[in-house]
Amino acid sequence: MDATELGRWTRFAAKGGIGKCTALQDCIAEQPEDLMFMKDDEITVLMQISGQSDLYLGYCEGVVGNFRGDAVRFHGRLKKPVLTKRQSAHFIRQYLCLPTVSYHLASP
Repeated sequence: MDATELGRWTRFAAKGGIGKCTALQDCIAEQPEDLMFMKDDEITVLMQISGQSDLYLGYCEGVVGNFRGDAVRFHGRLKKPVLTKRQSAHFIRQYLCLPTVSYHLASP
């Protein structure tokens, strides 16, 4: 993830993302794209990873990464993200599997 994309996710997280969850257990990152967190940490949910029923992108302690839904307790239902025309094409290809077009997530 490049610095521009990281900045966008960080700003989206500051606005609350699409929801929040609390870690039920410690989770050590096994891959570079994984999110590491400790039990009882609050995680801002940024999006559900397309094609993965229990994989999410989240923000915790200044870090953006993937985490599994079975390691957390969600605080209610997640919002639906709204796509507009500023997100990086890299994000779209990597996470949403859409054609090469620039989009970004806007806060609801």
